[in-house]
Amino acid sequence: MTTTFTESDHPRATTGEFATKAQSAPETTLTGSSTAPVLYTFRADTYTPQALVEHLVSIGELSPAARDMDVEEVLNQHAGANAIDRDDEESFDSDEFPKAVFEHQVTIDDHPALGREWWEVAQGEYGPQSAQDALDRWAEDLDLDAGTLDALWEGTDYDAGPEVVIKQVAENGRRLGVDFDALNSPVPVRHN
Repeated sequence: MTTTFTESDHPRATTGEFATKAQSAPETTLTGSSTAPVLYTFRADTYTPQALVEHLVSIGELSPAARDMDVEEVLNQHAGANAIDRDDEESFDSDEFPKAVFEHQVTIDDHPALGREWWEVAQGEYGPQSAQDALDRWAEDLDLDAGTLDALWEGTDYDAGPEVVIKQVAENGRRLGVDFDALNSPVPVRHN
């Protein structure tokens, strides 16, 4: 979805950035091509580019020589041989041919496949979570009265990071005699 702003209603209009045409530095540095897929979905699984090639070789869809080729070139050749129009992803299903996932399409659910940070809460019951969502979900799942919950979160500083918050809550829990495992709500676990 594209949003169009006039100069007067654009969020930067009040900073004078349109008058001077000043531009801020990019927030992040991109590596590689920003148009290259970061993942692929195929038959209900998610793969990194090289893992997809390995999988397709292992099931006999590609020859072992594909391992030494550019992933997009391999997929373009494979699509051509199978009459798949990769430019029109609505014309095929990901059960029949891999579909590309680009950076702007990545969600927290993709973080495990990408090796990026994600959090597990309630022993994985909710799937991958961001740090903030994991802390919120953990607090919601604790079956405790409001006073005990307030006492658990006493002294926490969210600006210090999730590990510090969890450590403080766990320490407060020990002091209060709260057994998170007995409540079936162990502390969130960070992955990657």
